[in-house]
Amino acid sequence: MKFRVLILLVFVFFSGCEVLEEFNYVVVNVTGTVVVANYDFDNSKWGDAIEGEVVEMSLIKAGGERVDGTGTTGGGVGQTTIHGTFNLYKEQPIDFKAKLVSNPMVIGSDRVEWEYVDQNRRYGGKNQPDICSVDLYIPLKVPAN
Repeated sequence: MKFRVLILLVFVFFSGCEVLEEFNYVVVNVTGTVVVANYDFDNSKWGDAIEGEVVEMSLIKAGGERVDGTGTTGGGVGQTTIHGTFNLYKEQPIDFKAKLVSNPMVIGSDRVEWEYVDQNRRYGGKNQPDICSVDLYIPLKVPAN
């Protein structure tokens, strides 16, 4: 019996079989976009985009690991972005938070849940984890004059 087990082990070891690594996380590439625009709160109407506003942004995985950045709105559409990559484990969300530097009362947030990542993940390939790309979006409303 021992001889058969030994033969089996030798066969598996020298047969060129590879053990595929199993990953228990998904690599998530996150892009957070903030748009800053005037907003008429009385009539619930958006106004013009605001260029040149400095925005503090954070991408936060499950309340811990984070990517912080500051951007200035531009591009003719009053927006700025931040990018981050996280190893996301089951049941962990990623939060996106933003606030205006000139008016810290103007804040916003967005979130992606694990369920979305799990449903939209792409196979990572041989010995690579699955991956997912996520776009988060925050419109910051500045009171119109």
